[in-house]
Amino acid sequence: MEKAIRDYILDNSEEHSNCLLLGGARQVGKTTLVEQITKEFNAVTINLYERPTLARSIDAVESFDALERLFKRELNFEPSQGVLLVIDEAQEARRLGQWIRFFKEKWRRQKVIVLGSILTNLFGEGVSYPVGRVEELVLRPFTFKEFLLADGREGLIEIMEAWDFQHPLSEEDHRAYIGPYLDYLRTGGMPEIVIAHGKGHENISTLIDRLIGQYAIDIERHMEEIYRTMFVSSLKRIAETTCHSLKRSQIISTDSASYRKLPRLLEVMEKWHLVHRISVQTKHPESASGIASKRYLFDVGLTNFFINHGTAVEWVERTESGNTVFAKLIENFICNEIMASHPAPMTNFNYYRDTRNSREVDFIIPINNTTVPVEVKSGARVSRNTLLPMISFLEYKGADKGVLIYSGEAKQLRLKGKKITAIPPFMISEIGRLLSSLHPSQM
Repeated sequence: MEKAIRDYILDNSEEHSNCLLLGGARQVGKTTLVEQITKEFNAVTINLYERPTLARSIDAVESFDALERLFKRELNFEPSQGVLLVIDEAQEARRLGQWIRFFKEKWRRQKVIVLGSILTNLFGEGVSYPVGRVEELVLRPFTFKEFLLADGREGLIEIMEAWDFQHPLSEEDHRAYIGPYLDYLRTGGMPEIVIAHGKGHENISTLIDRLIGQYAIDIERHMEEIYRTMFVSSLKRIAETTCHSLKRSQIISTDSASYRKLPRLLEVMEKWHLVHRISVQTKHPESASGIASKRYLFDVGLTNFFINHGTAVEWVERTESGNTVFAKLIENFICNEIMASHPAPMTNFNYYRDTRNSREVDFIIPINNTTVPVEVKSGARVSRNTLLPMISFLEYKGADKGVLIYSGEAKQLRLKGKKITAIPPFMISEIGRLLSSLHPSQM
């Protein structure tokens, strides 16, 4: 993400530059990241949450010329002078969205970064999204690799990035990842919580509870009071049904007076990057009608908070209940890692269902310009039945490569002429590099 933002600032190939929209959930680290990067540049930065009067003044302007004059009076900012403009907490000025298109159309050689947790509020109600005039990036919680970096485990990152099937992990290396990985499943990747964990803070659940409360306040502030209670209960229900398709009636009963408000709440939770919705893919698109999407919380630490009371999980010797929790956390973890690997909003991300027998493949994702099925299992053994849904998908697509995430050691498998790369979950960040580096003889 840092590279993508830096590349945007340094790219002078266009006379009229797109505006960069940087979204992401509240407290995911957007402000800190941009502050670190812009220290190297001549920049004017405003935070509209901290300057509510300025936000109201922006909402009051009637023309783009008036907005330019406002920026000159209040910020000493003039466009096209080699000064980067950064507008933080942009959603506090509800009418700012109508002017964003003109940052490109009217300003020459000017870079503008607009960031906030609720940027979708800038568009709508007569203000269309400025297609072709913006670039959009989404900052996610720390990935597992970033968690290792924050925890001072650079050595594990170097081993991870050097690993391939010609240089396999030793048994000792494999074991070294298990402890940090289990820690990550408990804490998740929200920066404040990761930092607290690194300082030895044991009561992580208190921090997660407070974070959820802050999200609920945002919901109430930008919607209505009734949505606050619905929001927390919906988060909990989505966590509980991780791995499964989820109909709206399974979140709130159709008999409830709140049921009709649920579609709007779910839409907001997705737009605010708090929930990932994964749609179904079938052999025949018409057969997908009526099959519900899957939903995953944006941070695995929140899922663990709701379904496991924020406690640690075990790698082996789990109870029956522990097996269920572990399976949900692994699949949620993989979903979040996949989302984080794409800085731009990801739309071509599905799960697959064979409508003849209801067998599913957990994720269908683009890797190296190829559609790749990814199956997630919590166990350490691979059986033929485990791979059959993936094989069925590959046969349907005429493809030959799939990925199995499981708790065993990395290996390459062949079944019915298909080539399956099996890796432990903590290596998911390397899957694109790994698949592109394999020679035909290895596959």
